[in-house]
Amino acid sequence: MDILLQAVQSIQKNIPALGLYLLITVPASALIHLGNAWMGTEGDPEAAMNAAALAYQAAGDAFLIAAYALAQSLAFSRMGRQIDRPLWKCPGDREAIRRYFPLWALLNIVAVGSQRLVVWLPALMDNESAAMPLFWLMAIIMATYLPVGAAVMFAGIPEWRRLGEAIAPLGRLWTKTLAICFFSGVIYFLLVILIMQNESQRWILPLIDVIAGYFDCVIFCATWLLCMLDRQTPQENDLDYF
Repeated sequence: MDILLQAVQSIQKNIPALGLYLLITVPASALIHLGNAWMGTEGDPEAAMNAAALAYQAAGDAFLIAAYALAQSLAFSRMGRQIDRPLWKCPGDREAIRRYFPLWALLNIVAVGSQRLVVWLPALMDNESAAMPLFWLMAIIMATYLPVGAAVMFAGIPEWRRLGEAIAPLGRLWTKTLAICFFSGVIYFLLVILIMQNESQRWILPLIDVIAGYFDCVIFCATWLLCMLDRQTPQENDLDYF
């Protein structure tokens, strides 16, 4: 768990980047919460299955995916530069968006899609037993997508042909990766429970989003530190960080 404690310390040195992440994600999530309340779909899966609600939800998901990808590209690149100065470089915010927005948008699509499948597919198939495998698939995705994205960012400009090389540190230091992913999964499910318990008190939801955003950044920093640790081993060698 040392790497998670180090990640918390790294966040304390990156308060402006954390603030930027929250400044983008919390208002974006708040708009979606308000829209869900207006549409009457929040906490009601059946109401969310009519055509108008599905169209609204698709638009809302696209908006959130883009907002989070923007926040992740900007805030995470700033954190990465500070934590791994002077080795890891990204010239500025515009370049960070160019390099990493598509990566995070894709990962966010996978994460959001897994959550929607858990609700929609069993209902469409009229088969509740299908929910359990989808639930575990979602759990794995939600626990791992931030570490995977951080590892790909650490390797430099994302390239499909180098994907295996980029995420290799997660395999080489698998015990630390397991700790980070377990922590990520636990935080996700605790936040889901917290949301479910406070659905009638919508004013609490932005506070939950703040907590979620903080832990997103902790998980990112923990993975970044893991990749730095891997680079210090004999396997370091040949990644191009620029």
